Amino acid sequence: MTKLRSVVLTASAALLATTSPAASHRRTVAPPRPATTARFGLGGSFRRDPLPGPYPAMVTHIIDGDTFEAKMRIWFGLEKVTLVRVRGIDAPELHARCAAEARGARAARSTLRDFIGGRRVMLREVGVDKYGGRIDASVWVYDPTAPQAPPENLDGLMLAAGLVRVYHGGRRHGWCTKGAFAALAPDQRAP
Repeated sequence: MTKLRSVVLTASAALLATTSPAASHRRTVAPPRPATTARFGLGGSFRRDPLPGPYPAMVTHIIDGDTFEAKMRIWFGLEKVTLVRVRGIDAPELHARCAAEARGARAARSTLRDFIGGRRVMLREVGVDKYGGRIDASVWVYDPTAPQAPPENLDGLMLAAGLVRVYHGGRRHGWCTKGAFAALAPDQRAP
């Protein structure tokens, strides 16, 4: 009986120790969630970190110089058609405010079509675009003439073509101001 009583007292003491405020410093903390999961942030707002990918996709339609539509493979046998904005660049808008911006937008869209139109691409660092309704992603392009070659980063190709500018969020500057196309490659500038 004494042995049973000591076991019960030991178990009771252990239970009391784990629930008392003095023992709270000994509790283990749950490990942090991986950066790729959705979670609730402070104040109850919902936040998504970019998903690293890669996600294979087939380009179905070119919208403008920095946005296209693609059928993206998101799981085995599961595909989603979505709009993709190319991370890291800003192209002139088709709904232009001046003639130079309109010419630049058409040239950028044509160049993007030449690079990826109807081709297979790889999406990485996929996130929700700030306007919603489309995703923001780093886009990698395969060369159809060299299928074994590693893919190239699309934003680098578009910047080298001289029809877009670097953009990492924030306020965008207009394309109709004097010198807006001056920073672009001289042989590819829109007139």
